[in-house]
This record gives sequence, structure tokens and C-alpha cells, in this order.
Amino acid sequence: MILTEIHDRLNALEQDIPDLGNITLDLVVLAEKLLSWMLSDVHVAMERVVLGEATRFPALANKVYEFGFIRTTKLVVRVLQRANEKGEIAVSDPDFAAEQFVSAVILSPFRRAALGITEAGYTPEIAERMDRSVNLFVYGCRPSVADSPSR
Repeated sequence: MILTEIHDRLNALEQDIPDLGNITLDLVVLAEKLLSWMLSDVHVAMERVVLGEATRFPALANKVYEFGFIRTTKLVVRVLQRANEKGEIAVSDPDFAAEQFVSAVILSPFRRAALGITEAGYTPEIAERMDRSVNLFVYGCRPSVADSPSR
């Protein structure tokens, strides 16, 4: 059930990757979709089960990692590569940058909910924190003056 849910949801997201012409907007829309889904009571509960049973069932934990984290990271890679090609950002390793984005923007609130530090659900507070995290990420990926072509 866990893997099927992850597979189905990510399949839908892979068909609808945001392309709004602005890296910040694209990442915000993608993060909103992911967090709205992941922070539901059901998904937070599933994460607690997977974390609690990871040592007993390492194959399940590995599959959840492959199906969840790796596929989510690849969604972000596609957004970053497109923005890189357009010159909106300057990222030499989109895979690494995508991992950092997913860890900071997606997994951080998901982990806090799974640990019971915050309530499950995509709240206005989560949305505000996500916006700030996306802006910080994009700011850190912006092209430097040294990367700009000479005029």
C-alpha cells in the first residue's frame, strides 16, 4: 500500500511538473503539491511506521527511499535543469542541488510532523516557511557576476 501510494502520486506529479517561466514559482508550486500530499495524517503515519520498522524491514525502507526521495529529487532536477538552461540559476550539479532542496524544503517539515514536533497538515505556517526556504535556495543558486557573460 505504501509503495503504491508513492508510485501513483509521483507518477501524477511527473506528468505535471510546473513550468511557469520562473524558477521560484515553479519550485513553490512543486513544493506545495508535495507538502500538501506528504503532510496528510495518513502519510505522516505511514512514515512513522516505516521509520519504526526500518531495521526489521530494510528492504521496505530502501524501497520507500527509492520510490520517494530519489523520484522526488528527479522531479526537482528537471525544474533546476530547465532554469539552468535559461540562465535563471547557475548550478553545476543539479542532482546535488535537488537533494539539498528536497532535504531542506520537503523533508524537514515532513520529519517534524513524523516526530510529532508539529501537527500533520499543510498549514499557513508550513506554507510561509516553505516560501522562505524556496527563496533562500533560489537566492543561493543565482548566477554570480563572475558567471555572467561580458558585455
